[in-house]
Amino acid sequence: MFHSRYFMFDFARMRTFHEGEIICLLDLLEKLGYNGVGFYLEGAFFSDGQSGPVRDGIIGPKEADFLNNETHKRGMRLFVMTNVLYHMEHYLTQERYAHLRKSGPDERYLLDFEKPETFDFAMNIIDELARLFHTDYIHIGCDEFPIAPEQYAACGTFIRRVCTAMLEKGIHPAVWGDVFWLEQSMTDYLPKEVEIFDWNYYGHRPESLRYFKEQGFKKVYAVACDNGWEGFVGCQRARSFMKARADLPVKCDEVEAFFEDALTEHADGGMLSHWEDTLGRSIWTELVPLARAGLWMCGLWKNDIPACDQIEKVLFGRQTPYTALVEIFQKLQQAIGEHCRVS
Repeated sequence: MFHSRYFMFDFARMRTFHEGEIICLLDLLEKLGYNGVGFYLEGAFFSDGQSGPVRDGIIGPKEADFLNNETHKRGMRLFVMTNVLYHMEHYLTQERYAHLRKSGPDERYLLDFEKPETFDFAMNIIDELARLFHTDYIHIGCDEFPIAPEQYAACGTFIRRVCTAMLEKGIHPAVWGDVFWLEQSMTDYLPKEVEIFDWNYYGHRPESLRYFKEQGFKKVYAVACDNGWEGFVGCQRARSFMKARADLPVKCDEVEAFFEDALTEHADGGMLSHWEDTLGRSIWTELVPLARAGLWMCGLWKNDIPACDQIEKVLFGRQTPYTALVEIFQKLQQAIGEHCRVS
């Protein structure tokens, strides 16, 4: 159904590299029909020339080669993801980089894009990732950055300069679409070669996919999420979030709502994202959305067959209590969320 069927694995937040876990994950993704995986690293990597890693258990040259080899042998695309603007806590909380961050109370993870030296800093991150992974394609983030309207021009100029420099080096850039959808004047700063990962974690929003296609961007991907931060297991919601449509119901285990919009708007593929957090929530409690999204993107999901029958078969090859237990937790989490919202 989708030519590009990606999964995003958040390695940046308190996760440590373990070959066994990576092999289990890639085997599962292959079984579910995924043909690409994005590793979100932020600053959780180090190269041969870097003076001291950010923390232990992160990705270096040996681990990068392992990831490249394991994805290649499965015929899967590997791409690396970072940030060169916001969500840069791996860098900006270190004293050696503190002078590069903005000074506002809500800006401690925001690179000061108005300082001349930050361009070279951002490009060094990109160059090191390109060299470490032998890649010419890097997702540079640029999501959720908290800036005032009077800073749009300076910030947009910084992003355009980074993307243009990448293209000149032969490195293809990709970004998250949220800010460029909410503040559409920012879109003018993006070269059309930049690929857009349009995330919507709360239901339907076909208008944003249509917007980016109409703006002439070559590739636009719809990104759903397992919503793992919602509790012990993820829980989907219909919410008027980033101009999403709350009038369309979304079941608590339904991750494919935005993917359905992507088909209507002729998007170029889809991605399910899994975000780790500092509480260490495990991807292995999120197998239901992982399976459901993979099966849906490759055209194998059947709406007229019970979810448990499809998911149990592909995950375990037999019936287990797993899906039923997840459903109980999802409904409980949904009820708790609704109670908190009303309160």
